[in-house]
Amino acid sequence: MASKKQYPRFTTPRGMLVYPHLTDPDTKFVKPDGEYHTKFALDADSKEAVAMIEELDGILDAYIEENPDELTKAKLKKAGRADIYEEEVDDEGEETGRIIFKFKLKAKVVTKTKEWEQKPRLFDGNAQPIQGDINPWTGTEGKVSAEVFPYYMESTKQFGLSLRCLAVQILTLVTGEGKSASDFGFGEEDDSYADESSAGNNGFEPEDGDGEF
Repeated sequence: MASKKQYPRFTTPRGMLVYPHLTDPDTKFVKPDGEYHTKFALDADSKEAVAMIEELDGILDAYIEENPDELTKAKLKKAGRADIYEEEVDDEGEETGRIIFKFKLKAKVVTKTKEWEQKPRLFDGNAQPIQGDINPWTGTEGKVSAEVFPYYMESTKQFGLSLRCLAVQILTLVTGEGKSASDFGFGEEDDSYADESSAGNNGFEPEDGDGEF
């Protein structure tokens, strides 16, 4: 019996999660079975970002060198490389100085012989499994453990990497609960409207859909 192919694994440095969907599968823009996913941001000029790019580039280099039979020499010569990361831009289209990596995991896997459900495992800062229900939002800091799937896509004539999210260690949790005015950049103003019914309540209840990306 052929042994199951082993794919490279790695753990990111500490970075920021962007639009994470880690506790419930996202079914809005993906297949009906859903998908867990998160973007992961690092400062572009940080040593951590440079090291991570070098590690992933090395995995892709090894895949291309070890799989020459997949392509003719002519196709291999013309093949390109898909970007491992993307430059983050703000709402005005200006670069923020951060780079973004994308991690994902199918909520359900179906093969010819079996099917199963899966989800990323979550750990706290003490490396202990998180037992309670949490819903990380953008701004949460952590590390991602991933399995790397190198590939060649005939339609684009490019080699690339798919990063499969196995687990996330939550180091600083940001959620939609208990957001204060200061979190949105608001401070007290003289001679302004005051809602007496909300006295003593510095948080707010997010509207339906808030935090679902």
